[in-house]
Order: sequence, then C-alpha cells, then structure tokens
Amino acid sequence: MTNQMAAAVALAALFSSAIAGVISAEQLSDEVVSIQSRKVVFGGSMQSDTALKSLVARGNADVVPTLVSALRYRPDDTGILEAVAKLTGEAVSGWKEAMLWQEAHPEVVPHVSYREIKLEILRQIDPQFLRFLGGDLAKPENLKIRLEEITWGGVPVDGIPSLDDPESPLQARVICSTTIWCSASRSTVMSVPIRCALWVGTKCSTTLLVACQ
Repeated sequence: MTNQMAAAVALAALFSSAIAGVISAEQLSDEVVSIQSRKVVFGGSMQSDTALKSLVARGNADVVPTLVSALRYRPDDTGILEAVAKLTGEAVSGWKEAMLWQEAHPEVVPHVSYREIKLEILRQIDPQFLRFLGGDLAKPENLKIRLEEITWGGVPVDGIPSLDDPESPLQARVICSTTIWCSASRSTVMSVPIRCALWVGTKCSTTLLVACQ
C-alpha cells in the first residue's frame, strides 16, 4: 500500500469514527443524559469534564437548566460556562447571566431528569425544602412559575428569624401600614411588603432601619 493510499484509509477511518461519535452522542438515552447530568452537578472535576463533552456533543439545550444549577455551586468551573455558551449560542460570564438567559428563553424545556436533580440539590442543602417542592409538587402542572427559575436564597428553611420579637425599640418602629423601605446595607434600599419584612431580619450594622414609603 502506497503512502497516499495509507493516508486516505486513515483519513476515512478518522471521518467514520467522528461521524459515529456524533451519532452516538445525539442518540443518548434519557437515562444516559440523566447520568451524565448528575456527574456534572455532583461528580468530581474529571467526571464533570467528560460528562460535559458528551452533553455538548449531543447538541440539545434541554440540559442547560441543569448546567445553570451546577454553575450556582461551581462558579469557577469554566467547562460549564463553555458548555452553556456552546449549547445556547451566547457567552455568559457567570451564574447570574445564565439565569437571566434562562428567564428570557421559556421555550427551552428542561430534560426529564432536571426535576429530580434540582430536588436533590435542594435536599442536600436542607431536606425541609421538599415540603414545598417534593414529590409531584415540582411538576410543571403544579407550579405557577418555572422550576428552573426557583433558586436557593442562601439560608435553610426558616433560617431567618421573625422580627415579631425585636431586639430594640428601633427595630420595632414599623410605621407604615402596607409597605416599608428596608435598608439592606449602607448602599442598598429595597421596598418590601410589611408582611414579608416581619420575616426578614434585614440589618444595617446591628439595627433594622425602616421608614415610610
């Protein structure tokens, strides 16, 4: 066999292998997609990298919600950022931008494995979250908003004490009947319903500052 013929055979074999890889990636079963998605969220870096390649090669954006969830807890994982960019066609700089992209694209329906993965994430943070989303509660027909837009607020269930029993008279100085302005920090101000503020221990230094709207 001449060198030219050998090169042609090698090139043909390489092309056939590439085509087979693409076909097999596109034909991943739901079970395999679920396994690969779990590796991205819960696995180590090597497992995650291999799984990301498989999901990107599959070419379906239905796994983006899972990748966005993973990005929340692995913010420095450039592999996840690159995977999201390849599957969405848009570069995102981090979890917040990915969430905004997700919010703006309700046409992207999450893969069937997403719900169980999302619930497992919340369960690991605090099993009490399943009081609200466990079982069938998180199915689309039982929610008024999309599950992928629900995210952890940073504390466990009932982790913020009520201000029903304030530490000082100034904290209790809620003088509006419907809405108050809460200073969440020295540079941030937000308006919240009074019924919610009672359950949010928002403080500036050591004192909750409130004033009428």
